[in-house]
Amino acid sequence: MISKYFVLAIVAIGLTACSENHEPKTQHEHTPHVFPDASAQEIMAYMAAEPEIATSAETIKAADDLKDVIDMGQRVYAWLDVVNAKRAADQKLSFSNKENVKAYPIEAPKIYNAELIRTEHKDAVAKTPKAMLAVLQAKTALPETLPVSDKEFLEAGLLVSSAYDGAARWIMMQNYLPSLRQDQVNDVRGYVYFMKVKDVENLLENFKNQTEQTKAEIREALTQMCLNNQIYGSYRKWCADSVATAEKNDNLYNNYKRNLMRAQYKYENYFNLDRWLMRDDIEWTSKDPKTLHYPFLQPAESNITAYLRDNIEDEFKMAGFQLKLDFTTMNSEGLSRLEYQTGVTPHAFKGRIVMDKNEPITEWSSQWTIRHEFGHLLGFTDCYVEFYDDSKDAIVNYQLDVTDIMCSRRGVFQKHHYDRLKAAYFK
Repeated sequence: MISKYFVLAIVAIGLTACSENHEPKTQHEHTPHVFPDASAQEIMAYMAAEPEIATSAETIKAADDLKDVIDMGQRVYAWLDVVNAKRAADQKLSFSNKENVKAYPIEAPKIYNAELIRTEHKDAVAKTPKAMLAVLQAKTALPETLPVSDKEFLEAGLLVSSAYDGAARWIMMQNYLPSLRQDQVNDVRGYVYFMKVKDVENLLENFKNQTEQTKAEIREALTQMCLNNQIYGSYRKWCADSVATAEKNDNLYNNYKRNLMRAQYKYENYFNLDRWLMRDDIEWTSKDPKTLHYPFLQPAESNITAYLRDNIEDEFKMAGFQLKLDFTTMNSEGLSRLEYQTGVTPHAFKGRIVMDKNEPITEWSSQWTIRHEFGHLLGFTDCYVEFYDDSKDAIVNYQLDVTDIMCSRRGVFQKHHYDRLKAAYFK
């Protein structure tokens, strides 16, 4: 049965992985902070950190339900490893790199459930070259030489692996559905919808004159803003009813105003610095206004020191501003540092970054991750959203700004990061 082998694959990764910013949670607590574009391997590494999740009834049932997707996904990833084994570094293939990294902007979120994943998988199978499909559907040894071109292998492999990645995420999230349903209160698409409207009052006062599509969009946006003002996502029906009542009474603008402040707070909080994560040992003063000095424990290995400096200082800079790592060998309590663990999911917490010892520092994924995790050390939080949408019977996730380093693997350091850093640290 697929459940047995899927669980074994998870456990084989190891039992030391952690979530993005939190320890692994049970079904009754918060959902794991795993990037929306995470690969199946990353997701299995997270699940390996929590044996109760890896071997739960929810995991096993969901894995059995998506057996074909998982079988082919595991095989295409294994084939990729076989093909790369004897290739030079500059000839290796990847389903996840700087050029093909996935992104899910707020305008086009990822919406997934078992049925949608099966549909995606069937589409991938239909688009896979026959010679490649024959290998993926067999159980024989994987060939070192591809029967198709590298380009064809990558194009088809990306489709197959994408369905597998979605399946792995769906399986993991079955253990967190109660929390995901409550997380509907964090969906800020309603607020963003009205952010783009020049005259909200005029739009809502003239609701009856709008097209049916626009009316439906307005109702949904107002329902989402109402949910932003609730503690539990189970209030969705109550919010929808309150919007319906406001529509009946020609009172939609007052409904909007009543929920606006909290919805705005929810949105802005994804980008604000978390005071609890902020540092008190950063030096950025008028004596050197162009440089933020960040004290950091110097690693024992010189190549790791160069890795930190090259990536972090390259990322956190702009015209007239440069973050500088001030390395020190004086190991004082609370000093920021980098640690390595085998098989861990990279994460950061209160001045401590933990990275996977197995991932080469020459890989783009490692270089992007250290930049993102360092953002947490400065106080920035993740700006992606995930929840179970009862109106769609599916999980939804999106990144608030795919150009923002804290939201997406396509993102970079931006001026709004600088502005928040200056407001918080400059003296």
